[in-house]
Amino acid sequence: MGELTPEQIARLREQNLGPQQFAIVVVFTLLALITVCLRVYTRMRLVHLVGLEDYFIVLSMCLSLCTGIFQCLQVKWGRGTHTMFLKKEQIGGMLKYIYLGIVTYNLGLAFTRISILLSYRRIFTSDCMRISVKIALSICTVWGFAAVVIRLFSCIPINALWDISKKPIAKCFDEKAFFILNAGINIATNLTVAILPIKAIWNLRIPRGQRTVLVANLSIGWFICIVSGIRLQAFLQAFKHPLDRTFYDSITICWTAIELNLAIACACIPSLKALLKKILS
Repeated sequence: MGELTPEQIARLREQNLGPQQFAIVVVFTLLALITVCLRVYTRMRLVHLVGLEDYFIVLSMCLSLCTGIFQCLQVKWGRGTHTMFLKKEQIGGMLKYIYLGIVTYNLGLAFTRISILLSYRRIFTSDCMRISVKIALSICTVWGFAAVVIRLFSCIPINALWDISKKPIAKCFDEKAFFILNAGINIATNLTVAILPIKAIWNLRIPRGQRTVLVANLSIGWFICIVSGIRLQAFLQAFKHPLDRTFYDSITICWTAIELNLAIACACIPSLKALLKKILS
């Protein structure tokens, strides 16, 4: 900071990505909440059929709300501001909510995938598809909870994750390596969930146009894969600025909120068919 001119310091002080992060988190969390509410209404009042997958998507939404609250509280403690302007107490408070937010994010994403796969299990009855779904369910469940446990105990003692004074004596995982591994597995599982129903739908004895619509609806997860890739790229860019992560990581938080909430919204879209029919009629 000593090499900067007063004018440069003043410009850096004015830069704040916090309001942008707050707005994106609120907008996409509300989007997911609306789609989940519409799904619950459709399943309970119009279809009169509530399955296990509906309970899981509601759990995902609850975790998404927790994640959004933690992400907004990060802004309160200085997320989006350059590190040089933050006090030690602010950084500690922000790191605590980052820790909590990553845990709820991983759980929410895992429950969303489980909800989608449970829908596949109910829709497709062939033995081959059921076996594929069971394998995918096992992988998503095991890794989802493994990622949470790894994050919970990524530092010993645990409070070294937000108490930077204890960092020098703590034993911690390589944060960058874990994030890349987690993001890579998330992208792979998203691709699996997107690809899985295509062959089964195409073999259904229905008109080609209906098959195409079903594939588009159930494979909408392709878009989530793109978002996951963008999020990973944002994280790698933030790691190029290790001394100013509070500012540059704000973009990663934005894409985290977009990824989780769009995944929930996309999981709900196929369930809204009866509601759309009612509206159009």
